Amino acid sequence: MKRILLTLTVLVTIQLAADQEGLALAAFDLVQQGTPACSIVIAERATPAARLAALELQYHVMKISGAGIPIRTDSERVEGSRILVGESPATRRFGLRSGDFKPQEYLIAFRQDTIILMGRDWEDTEANRKAQGRSTTDETLQQLRHKIDYWKTVGCPDRSVGEMELPGVYDDQGTCLAAYDFLERFCGVRWYGPSEVSIVIPSRTTLAAAGDDVRRSPALKHRSALSGGSWPFLRGQWGNFTREQVCLYWRRIRQGGERWAGNHSTMGYWSVQTNVCRDKRETSD
Repeated sequence: MKRILLTLTVLVTIQLAADQEGLALAAFDLVQQGTPACSIVIAERATPAARLAALELQYHVMKISGAGIPIRTDSERVEGSRILVGESPATRRFGLRSGDFKPQEYLIAFRQDTIILMGRDWEDTEANRKAQGRSTTDETLQQLRHKIDYWKTVGCPDRSVGEMELPGVYDDQGTCLAAYDFLERFCGVRWYGPSEVSIVIPSRTTLAAAGDDVRRSPALKHRSALSGGSWPFLRGQWGNFTREQVCLYWRRIRQGGERWAGNHSTMGYWSVQTNVCRDKRETSD
Protein backbone atom coordinates (compact mmCIF):
# COMPACT_ATOMS: atom_id res chain seq x y z
CA MET A 1 0.00 0.00 0.00
CA LYS A 2 2.82 2.39 0.91
CA ARG A 3 4.55 1.60 -2.40
CA ILE A 4 1.34 2.43 -4.32
CA LEU A 5 0.91 5.72 -2.46
CA LEU A 6 4.56 6.62 -3.09
CA THR A 7 4.16 5.87 -6.79
CA LEU A 8 1.00 8.00 -7.02
CA THR A 9 2.73 10.87 -5.20
CA VAL A 10 5.65 10.80 -7.63
CA LEU A 11 3.30 10.72 -10.64
CA VAL A 12 1.25 13.65 -9.33
CA THR A 13 4.44 15.63 -8.63
CA ILE A 14 5.73 14.98 -12.15
CA GLN A 15 2.39 16.02 -13.65
CA LEU A 16 2.27 19.22 -11.61
CA ALA A 17 5.83 20.05 -12.65
CA ALA A 18 4.90 19.48 -16.29
CA ASP A 19 1.81 21.67 -15.90
CA GLN A 20 3.88 24.45 -14.36
CA GLU A 21 6.45 24.17 -17.14
CA GLY A 22 3.68 24.43 -19.72
CA LEU A 23 2.33 27.54 -18.04
CA ALA A 24 5.80 29.11 -17.98
CA LEU A 25 6.24 28.47 -21.68
CA ALA A 26 2.79 29.68 -22.72
CA ALA A 27 2.96 32.91 -24.72
CA PHE A 28 1.47 36.03 -23.15
CA ASP A 29 -0.82 37.82 -25.61
CA LEU A 30 -0.54 41.59 -25.60
CA VAL A 31 -2.65 42.10 -28.72
CA GLN A 32 -4.82 39.71 -30.72
CA GLN A 33 -5.81 40.72 -34.25
CA GLY A 34 -5.57 44.43 -33.49
CA THR A 35 -7.47 44.18 -30.19
CA PRO A 36 -5.90 44.65 -26.73
CA ALA A 37 -5.59 41.32 -24.92
CA CYS A 38 -4.39 42.65 -21.55
CA SER A 39 -4.20 45.70 -19.30
CA ILE A 40 -1.22 47.69 -18.01
CA VAL A 41 -1.44 48.10 -14.23
CA ILE A 42 0.49 50.67 -12.18
CA ALA A 43 0.24 51.77 -8.56
CA GLU A 44 -2.20 54.57 -7.76
CA ARG A 45 0.82 56.63 -6.65
CA ALA A 46 3.29 55.32 -9.17
CA THR A 47 6.92 56.43 -9.32
CA PRO A 48 7.97 58.75 -12.18
CA ALA A 49 9.76 55.78 -13.76
CA ALA A 50 6.66 53.57 -13.61
CA ARG A 51 4.45 56.29 -15.11
CA LEU A 52 6.82 56.80 -18.02
CA ALA A 53 7.37 53.05 -18.51
CA ALA A 54 3.60 52.46 -18.73
CA LEU A 55 3.18 55.22 -21.32
CA GLU A 56 6.14 54.01 -23.37
CA LEU A 57 4.79 50.46 -23.38
CA GLN A 58 1.31 51.65 -24.35
CA TYR A 59 2.60 53.93 -27.11
CA HIS A 60 4.96 51.45 -28.75
CA VAL A 61 2.42 48.61 -28.70
CA MET A 62 -0.08 51.01 -30.28
CA LYS A 63 2.44 51.87 -33.01
CA ILE A 64 3.17 48.18 -33.61
CA SER A 65 -0.42 46.93 -33.71
CA GLY A 66 -2.83 49.85 -33.69
CA ALA A 67 -4.23 48.59 -30.37
CA GLY A 68 -4.30 50.84 -27.32
CA ILE A 69 -3.70 48.71 -24.23
CA PRO A 70 -5.48 50.47 -21.34
CA ILE A 71 -3.51 51.72 -18.34
CA ARG A 72 -5.23 51.02 -15.02
CA THR A 73 -4.27 51.70 -11.43
CA ASP A 74 -4.26 49.10 -8.69
CA SER A 75 -7.32 50.79 -7.16
CA GLU A 76 -9.41 49.71 -10.16
CA ARG A 77 -10.89 46.28 -10.79
CA VAL A 78 -8.85 44.66 -13.55
CA GLU A 79 -9.91 41.42 -15.20
CA GLY A 80 -7.89 39.22 -17.52
CA SER A 81 -4.20 39.30 -18.30
CA ARG A 82 -2.06 42.06 -16.80
CA ILE A 83 1.30 43.73 -17.32
CA LEU A 84 2.38 44.98 -13.90
CA VAL A 85 4.59 48.05 -14.33
CA GLY A 86 6.47 49.17 -11.23
CA GLU A 87 5.86 48.16 -7.64
CA SER A 88 2.22 47.83 -6.60
CA PRO A 89 0.16 45.67 -4.23
CA ALA A 90 -0.04 43.16 -7.10
CA THR A 91 3.77 42.81 -7.33
CA ARG A 92 4.05 42.58 -3.55
CA ARG A 93 1.76 39.56 -3.69
CA PHE A 94 4.52 37.98 -5.79
CA GLY A 95 7.03 39.00 -3.11
CA LEU A 96 8.53 41.74 -5.31
CA ARG A 97 9.34 45.21 -3.97
CA SER A 98 11.31 48.01 -5.58
CA GLY A 99 13.49 48.49 -2.51
CA ASP A 100 14.72 44.88 -2.70
CA PHE A 101 16.46 45.57 -6.02
CA LYS A 102 20.03 46.85 -6.22
CA PRO A 103 20.66 50.25 -7.88
CA GLN A 104 19.87 50.00 -11.63
CA GLU A 105 18.67 46.39 -11.26
CA TYR A 106 15.44 45.44 -13.00
CA LEU A 107 13.21 42.46 -13.73
CA ILE A 108 11.20 41.12 -16.65
CA ALA A 109 9.17 38.21 -15.31
CA PHE A 110 6.57 35.90 -16.82
CA ARG A 111 3.88 34.47 -14.58
CA GLN A 112 0.50 32.93 -15.34
CA ASP A 113 -1.53 35.59 -17.20
CA THR A 114 0.97 38.19 -15.95
CA ILE A 115 4.10 40.00 -17.07
CA ILE A 116 6.05 41.95 -14.45
CA LEU A 117 8.25 44.91 -15.42
CA MET A 118 9.88 46.58 -12.45
CA GLY A 119 13.12 47.52 -10.73
CA ARG A 120 14.63 49.90 -8.24
CA ASP A 121 12.97 53.31 -8.67
CA TRP A 122 13.61 56.78 -7.29
CA GLU A 123 10.86 57.82 -4.86
CA ASP A 124 9.44 61.32 -5.01
CA THR A 125 10.21 62.49 -1.46
CA GLU A 126 11.33 65.84 -0.08
CA ALA A 127 14.73 64.43 0.85
CA ASN A 128 15.28 62.97 -2.61
CA ARG A 129 14.24 66.27 -4.19
CA LYS A 130 16.94 68.07 -2.21
CA ALA A 131 19.78 65.72 -3.19
CA GLN A 132 22.70 67.65 -4.68
CA GLY A 133 24.91 66.90 -7.66
CA ARG A 134 25.92 68.15 -11.08
CA SER A 135 26.46 66.49 -14.42
CA THR A 136 29.46 66.79 -16.72
CA THR A 137 27.55 69.55 -18.51
CA ASP A 138 27.03 71.38 -15.18
CA GLU A 139 23.31 70.64 -14.82
CA THR A 140 21.87 69.95 -11.37
CA LEU A 141 19.96 66.78 -10.57
CA GLN A 142 16.82 68.88 -10.44
CA GLN A 143 17.42 70.32 -13.93
CA LEU A 144 17.84 66.79 -15.28
CA ARG A 145 14.26 65.92 -14.29
CA HIS A 146 12.96 67.24 -17.57
CA LYS A 147 9.31 68.06 -18.17
CA ILE A 148 7.62 67.20 -21.46
CA ASP A 149 4.15 66.79 -22.89
CA TYR A 150 4.53 63.09 -23.59
CA TRP A 151 1.85 62.63 -26.23
CA LYS A 152 2.84 65.77 -28.14
CA THR A 153 6.45 64.62 -28.06
CA VAL A 154 5.62 61.26 -29.66
CA GLY A 155 3.40 62.83 -32.30
CA CYS A 156 -0.05 62.19 -30.81
CA PRO A 157 -1.16 65.67 -29.64
CA ASP A 158 -4.84 64.65 -29.61
CA ARG A 159 -4.05 62.39 -26.61
CA SER A 160 -2.28 65.14 -24.66
CA VAL A 161 -3.04 65.48 -20.95
CA GLY A 162 -0.41 68.14 -20.27
CA GLU A 163 3.17 68.03 -19.05
CA MET A 164 4.72 65.28 -16.98
CA GLU A 165 8.06 65.11 -15.20
CA LEU A 166 10.42 62.45 -16.51
CA PRO A 167 12.54 60.42 -14.09
CA GLY A 168 15.81 62.27 -13.59
CA VAL A 169 18.70 61.14 -15.78
CA TYR A 170 20.65 60.11 -12.66
CA ASP A 171 17.66 58.95 -10.60
CA ASP A 172 17.01 55.22 -10.14
CA GLN A 173 14.60 54.14 -12.88
CA GLY A 174 14.76 50.37 -12.94
CA THR A 175 11.16 50.07 -14.13
CA CYS A 176 12.01 52.11 -17.24
CA LEU A 177 15.04 49.89 -17.85
CA ALA A 178 12.76 46.85 -17.67
CA ALA A 179 10.22 48.35 -20.08
CA TYR A 180 12.83 49.39 -22.65
CA ASP A 181 14.56 46.00 -22.48
CA PHE A 182 11.17 44.32 -22.93
CA LEU A 183 10.32 46.47 -25.97
CA GLU A 184 13.68 45.66 -27.56
CA ARG A 185 13.92 42.01 -26.59
CA PHE A 186 10.31 40.89 -27.13
CA CYS A 187 8.77 43.50 -29.45
CA GLY A 188 11.62 44.29 -31.82
CA VAL A 189 11.73 48.07 -31.18
CA ARG A 190 14.99 49.98 -31.77
CA TRP A 191 15.88 53.63 -31.10
CA TYR A 192 18.72 55.02 -33.22
CA GLY A 193 17.81 58.65 -32.62
CA PRO A 194 15.13 60.90 -31.11
CA SER A 195 13.02 61.56 -34.22
CA GLU A 196 10.54 59.18 -35.80
CA VAL A 197 12.76 58.65 -38.86
CA SER A 198 15.43 57.02 -36.67
CA ILE A 199 13.14 54.67 -34.72
CA VAL A 200 12.43 51.11 -35.90
CA ILE A 201 8.99 49.78 -34.94
CA PRO A 202 7.74 46.53 -36.51
CA SER A 203 4.16 46.19 -37.72
CA ARG A 204 1.90 43.30 -36.72
CA THR A 205 -1.73 42.86 -35.66
CA THR A 206 -1.00 40.12 -33.12
CA LEU A 207 1.72 40.56 -30.50
CA ALA A 208 2.76 37.95 -27.95
CA ALA A 209 5.76 37.47 -25.66
CA ALA A 210 7.28 34.44 -23.98
CA GLY A 211 10.65 33.57 -22.52
CA ASP A 212 12.74 33.18 -19.41
CA ASP A 213 12.79 35.76 -16.66
CA VAL A 214 15.42 38.49 -16.99
CA ARG A 215 16.89 40.02 -13.84
CA ARG A 216 19.95 42.16 -14.43
CA SER A 217 21.50 45.60 -14.37
CA PRO A 218 23.50 47.41 -17.07
CA ALA A 219 27.15 46.34 -17.20
CA LEU A 220 28.21 49.97 -17.78
CA LYS A 221 27.24 51.75 -14.59
CA HIS A 222 27.65 55.34 -15.83
CA ARG A 223 26.34 56.18 -19.29
CA SER A 224 26.76 59.66 -20.75
CA ALA A 225 27.87 59.43 -24.35
CA LEU A 226 25.83 61.86 -26.46
CA SER A 227 25.15 65.57 -26.48
CA GLY A 228 21.74 67.11 -26.99
CA GLY A 229 22.15 66.89 -30.75
CA SER A 230 24.28 69.98 -31.32
CA TRP A 231 27.02 68.05 -33.09
CA PRO A 232 26.73 68.56 -36.87
CA PHE A 233 26.90 64.85 -37.73
CA LEU A 234 23.97 64.14 -35.40
CA ARG A 235 21.90 66.82 -37.11
CA GLY A 236 22.45 64.98 -40.37
CA GLN A 237 21.82 61.54 -38.88
CA TRP A 238 18.78 62.32 -36.74
CA GLY A 239 16.95 64.71 -39.06
CA ASN A 240 14.55 67.23 -37.51
CA PHE A 241 13.94 66.78 -33.80
CA THR A 242 12.90 68.74 -30.73
CA ARG A 243 14.49 69.17 -27.32
CA GLU A 244 11.62 67.16 -25.81
CA GLN A 245 12.34 64.26 -28.18
CA VAL A 246 16.00 64.31 -27.14
CA CYS A 247 15.02 64.21 -23.45
CA LEU A 248 12.86 61.16 -24.12
CA TYR A 249 15.56 59.57 -26.27
CA TRP A 250 18.05 59.81 -23.39
CA ARG A 251 15.75 57.62 -21.29
CA ARG A 252 15.21 55.16 -24.13
CA ILE A 253 18.94 54.57 -24.58
CA ARG A 254 19.43 54.42 -20.79
CA GLN A 255 21.56 57.52 -20.33
CA GLY A 256 22.52 58.16 -16.71
CA GLY A 257 23.22 55.50 -14.14
CA GLU A 258 25.63 56.19 -11.29
CA ARG A 259 26.07 59.82 -10.30
CA TRP A 260 29.50 60.64 -11.61
CA ALA A 261 30.88 63.45 -13.72
CA GLY A 262 34.07 64.04 -15.66
CA ASN A 263 35.18 67.10 -17.55
CA HIS A 264 37.82 68.58 -19.82
CA SER A 265 39.90 70.23 -17.10
CA THR A 266 43.09 68.63 -18.41
CA MET A 267 42.61 70.61 -21.62
CA GLY A 268 42.73 73.79 -19.58
CA TYR A 269 45.82 72.54 -17.77
CA TRP A 270 47.67 71.88 -21.01
CA SER A 271 46.53 75.22 -22.38
CA VAL A 272 48.08 77.00 -19.40
CA GLN A 273 51.30 74.99 -19.70
CA THR A 274 51.50 75.75 -23.43
CA ASN A 275 51.18 79.47 -22.76
CA VAL A 276 53.84 79.32 -20.03
CA CYS A 277 56.27 77.54 -22.32
CA ARG A 278 55.62 80.01 -25.11
CA ASP A 279 56.19 82.95 -22.76
CA LYS A 280 59.46 81.42 -21.61
CA ARG A 281 60.65 80.97 -25.17
CA GLU A 282 59.73 84.54 -26.04
CA THR A 283 61.56 85.81 -22.92
CA SER A 284 64.69 83.79 -23.68
CA ASP A 285 64.70 85.04 -27.26
